[in-house]
Amino acid sequence: MLAIASMTAGNSQTNNDAKKLVSNSWFWFKEYKHHFINMKDSTDFVVVPMEGYTKKDLFQKMMLGLNDVYNDINKVVSTVGEDAITVNAYHEIKKSPFKIGGEFYYITGFQCRFSFKFKDGRLRVEAPQVSTFDYHHFLNENSKRQGKFADYDGLSGICVGVYDTIQRIIDASYGANKSDDW
Repeated sequence: MLAIASMTAGNSQTNNDAKKLVSNSWFWFKEYKHHFINMKDSTDFVVVPMEGYTKKDLFQKMMLGLNDVYNDINKVVSTVGEDAITVNAYHEIKKSPFKIGGEFYYITGFQCRFSFKFKDGRLRVEAPQVSTFDYHHFLNENSKRQGKFADYDGLSGICVGVYDTIQRIIDASYGANKSDDW
């Protein structure tokens, strides 16, 4: 479940308080029947109030944050003007165990799409879309395979990876450690 706290802007102290809220947030999305939904109302997005920020500010901060998270954003990011950003990238994760028919495997990474939309004072975070994941038998790291997220239940390692990734993006873009002073 991914949570992004409400933010307000205005004076410098308000901006700092808002950044702390985002960095200390909990989860708003949950995995449900092989896809992610808003935990609060089961929609496929969350709207985060970002009072005092223009659409352009939100877009530019997100692009700067994505540049901090990804080595080459040109390979993983697409934009629609300054209205929307979509990230489609492979994410490695710490080995996460799961079981298929009595055999144990480790998930090592997943392909996921994240989308963000911007309006003055609001950030819309679309529910993440996981397509595939890589895994191998726990006794043989060379037995790499690929699975479809929709075909398996109980892939908590992927869920944690999704939450961590969105949180890293939000923190890099709007978080408490993000300073405009340099």
